[in-house]
Amino acid sequence: SHSSYYLLLSFMPRITIASMVTYLLVQYFDTFFYGLLRTMTQGAYLAGRNMVSICVSQLLDTILFSVLGLCGIVDNIVQIMLVSFTIKMIAMFVLVPAITLWLKPKQTA
Repeated sequence: SHSSYYLLLSFMPRITIASMVTYLLVQYFDTFFYGLLRTMTQGAYLAGRNMVSICVSQLLDTILFSVLGLCGIVDNIVQIMLVSFTIKMIAMFVLVPAITLWLKPKQTA
């Protein structure tokens, strides 16, 4: 019925705006933070810089989106943040090494 659709879709503008704002802020932060890490390590430790930058940026992403987009809509906001961040970290720890190995230049014999 119309009321059911309204109930489901009434939060879409808020969630969409929260998603865009979060994306822009986190992208800006990640660029700044990665540059800071690069300066602090004098360009060394590429894999470590990437992992730290991704972890911190994804934590910020999870917190910002959850607060801006979901707070007041869902009951267990902290649980949602923990599960979301855990999924992101599992994906990162699986995909980053796999992609790094895949993109690693082939050594010639």
